[in-house]
Amino acid sequence: MGDDPASTLDQGTIAYLDPEYFQTGKLTDKSDVYSFGVVLAELLSGLKAIVTIRLEEYTNLATYFTKAKRDDLLLEIVDHQVLEEATVEQLKETCDVACRCLDRQAKNRPSMKEVTMKLESIRNTNSLMNEGEQDDLYDILLAANGETSTT
Repeated sequence: MGDDPASTLDQGTIAYLDPEYFQTGKLTDKSDVYSFGVVLAELLSGLKAIVTIRLEEYTNLATYFTKAKRDDLLLEIVDHQVLEEATVEQLKETCDVACRCLDRQAKNRPSMKEVTMKLESIRNTNSLMNEGEQDDLYDILLAANGETSTT
């Protein structure tokens, strides 16, 4: 792999790009939501944006994560630490948020404000993550909305 920029692009940035970007060539606010969904799926699963599913067979995490949800297999790919710290309801709700963000059609994705509000609601119902990680995620969400933390 090395320092080849094309290799970096293929294994990093592309996995975070809105699928509609490849059709339209335009990034939108909903493109940011998609990218955040990839980050949220990474946090929940402990996997990278490009997933090795078999020796020399790769897929992007967004596809892998949404397929696992569709097939009711999320418990098999969610990071063990998340499983230990979250209730089943928190896990389902957070995975649902991630999958809504990862919808292939931008019009079906929530706004970042809706994502922020839903994750805040889940956070307030007895945290999915430890407090330091929660605060980091909350700060990321606020920054995505152009806000700053008051805590």
